[in-house]
Amino acid sequence: PATTPPQVGFIPWAMTGNMMPPYFDRTPYLGDNFGKWIRDGDVVVAVGAKSGTNWLLNCAHQIRAKGSDDLPWVDPLATTPWVEFRQYPGEKFEDNLAAMNTTVLADGSKLSDQWNNDKYAYRAFKTHFTPMMGAEPGMDEILPIKDFPKVKFLAMARNGKDVMASFRPFWESHTPEFKKTWGGFPPNYPTSAAMLKDLLPGGPIGHLWFNYVRSWWAAKDEDNVLLLHYNDLKKDLKGGIKKIAKFVDVELNGKEFAAVEEKCGFVWMKENGDKFNYNVWNSPTPMNVMVDGTLINKGVSGRGKGFIDDDDEMLKMWDDAVDGFFDLENSDDAAMFKWAMEGSV
Repeated sequence: PATTPPQVGFIPWAMTGNMMPPYFDRTPYLGDNFGKWIRDGDVVVAVGAKSGTNWLLNCAHQIRAKGSDDLPWVDPLATTPWVEFRQYPGEKFEDNLAAMNTTVLADGSKLSDQWNNDKYAYRAFKTHFTPMMGAEPGMDEILPIKDFPKVKFLAMARNGKDVMASFRPFWESHTPEFKKTWGGFPPNYPTSAAMLKDLLPGGPIGHLWFNYVRSWWAAKDEDNVLLLHYNDLKKDLKGGIKKIAKFVDVELNGKEFAAVEEKCGFVWMKENGDKFNYNVWNSPTPMNVMVDGTLINKGVSGRGKGFIDDDDEMLKMWDDAVDGFFDLENSDDAAMFKWAMEGSV
């Protein structure tokens, strides 16, 4: 595979066997690279795409900051670095790692103070990759969770139909500058069915839900993994915060818990939507990934039913994909699929 996404567009990049999306970089997790930037006590927030990633990133930050206004959430790429994210085509992992420690932001503050602050109970990082449970890494199954037992992994899935529905406005809310940088990715899909085809097994980004669910289900009993579900966190945010805080060894008093609960809520996140634009701080051309304020929605569950079930073509595509990927006659696969669609492990 090539090492730099071609400027001619993302399609040749995908067709020649490279990782998709084109700004995903596996390098930080391969060989001994993970040990170059991770350390014992770190928390890796490994949520499925469109499954509450920024919700859980924000909650993980608010818990470590104990809801303090003195340790504010700034932006996902600054507060909870996404190390696998190439900030520009051809960026090397080593250059990104160096820049994380040396960059000075527009306001004069050090980037490292946002993510590597001594006042934090732990450092937190974002990933969409999945655990390597066998002897060899796969295309996206590359997180060495067994080799780093003192690094904690927060994983969370969401109803697959809701995920597919959420992708449509998400792709459309990427800035034109970002799309141009990455050869037109994400594309402007002519129809929802065309988008769904890419997200199902066999599609260039079919791993983002199906593979994610299977990989993290296999890791659910690991001591350094906490497997959550979007529906459960939505139904009981207070209980979810308690569970996460216990997992990351943070004690919160009543005042701190109330502050964390407020800032973990969708009302606070929506009011602070400009803090979730994904400011690409290391790009030669300053830009945001997302159009201002568009990333944080209402966090509604169940909208995927109308998105897929009300369209005969997409419903057949979905049902065929599920039948081909999951063996629902197998008790473990049946339990996995039930959890992935409904929640509660």
